[in-house]
Parts: sequence; structure tokens; C-alpha cells
Amino acid sequence: MFSKVMLNIPNLWNWGGAIVLTFLLHYAWEMGQAPLFTNFTDVSFFDHALRCLGAAFGDLVITSVAYGVTAVVFRRSSWALQQSWLFPAGIWIGLGIGLTILIEYWALSGGRWAYTAAMPRIFGIGLTPLIQWVAIPATTLAIFRWIALRPIKR
Repeated sequence: MFSKVMLNIPNLWNWGGAIVLTFLLHYAWEMGQAPLFTNFTDVSFFDHALRCLGAAFGDLVITSVAYGVTAVVFRRSSWALQQSWLFPAGIWIGLGIGLTILIEYWALSGGRWAYTAAMPRIFGIGLTPLIQWVAIPATTLAIFRWIALRPIKR
């Protein structure tokens, strides 16, 4: 009556790796774009790194929410590994951009952060956070698919 469920350990490693990769890429991006935000001027490297750590965790939440919504819409949590992955990936990236726009407007209007004059803007939103939400998910997805779908050598 009960079926035995076995965990696919290599698959879990792939998902865990994707999460770590996503976090590290967002952290590196946050460290690089931080000088374009006013609240990073005149802070120590430790404070800079700590603030970027928090931002990268927030980015990971956005990534996870967008991925989860995409999984619900397409009724498949493994959409990233399917043959028809491109359209869901576009939805995932679009949701990430949409959430980023909402968060940027909220943070800017509430004074949580502000841009320096060097930050390029589109409709009042910083361009680098928007580029981040195309570059990092696309990179993560490409690497994840490459690792997860490569032939296993025995």
C-alpha cells in the first residue's frame, strides 16, 4: 500500500549546488555594484561585505520565490531540466525583474537606499539591479543544466 520513496542524492547535490552558485553570484554582483549606492560611501570593507551579504540573501529569496511561482505555473519543479525549459526560464527571469522593480521602488521611496550619480537609471530604477536579474539567473541556469544534464561516466 505504501510506496518506497528514495532520495536521488545526485539530484539533491545539483539543487544544493545551484542554490550556492546563485548566492555566490549575487554576492559578487552586490559587491561590485555597491559603489553605485550612497549608503556604501565611507564604510569599512567589513560593513560593505556584511551589507552585501544581506542583499545577496534577499536576492536568493527573490530567486526562490520566482522559481517557485514558475514551478507552480508550469506544474513542475524540475522545469529547468526539461527540454522545454526556455519559456519557463523567461517567466522566472521576468518574475525576478518584476520583484526587483517593486523592491527598488519601495526601498527608494522609503529612503532605505539611494543611488549615486554614477548609477544609470531607467524609469528611476537602477540599471545594474535590472541587469543582475537577467545575467545571474541565465548564468545559474546554464551552469545548472550543464552540470545536471551531463552524461554520467562510469
